[in-house]
Amino acid sequence: MENRNQYMKKFGQYVKLKRKQNNISLRDLADIIGISPSYLCDIENGNRCAPLNHLSNLIKVLKLDRCETVEFLDLAYSTRGNFLDINEYLKATPMARLAVRTAIQHNLTGDEFLECVLQLKKPTQQEDENFAL
Repeated sequence: MENRNQYMKKFGQYVKLKRKQNNISLRDLADIIGISPSYLCDIENGNRCAPLNHLSNLIKVLKLDRCETVEFLDLAYSTRGNFLDINEYLKATPMARLAVRTAIQHNLTGDEFLECVLQLKKPTQQEDENFAL
């Protein structure tokens, strides 16, 4: 199990990689999402947690697709030690808790669980394109 510092480093590396792939300077990205360049530098160097109130902007500016967004959010929430977005959903949705507990009880692998989820509803192309949170 990785610790928070390792996730902070991975998240920072991911942000830096995507920023560079989009040819955006550190200063420009910081200005666009509304944080200081030094704060963004600390994030990219793994010295700060993900800025939760700026995740949606980062997803848009970095032009993350659906799969990249999932990876990005997992890394971002891991820097905080929990998955706030999932926790809130699980608190409010008893059937989601049942689904997760059932998956645990049956020792489903990640791929097996994903197959169950994909059978629930296949996203339309428009939904897939609009996935960014």
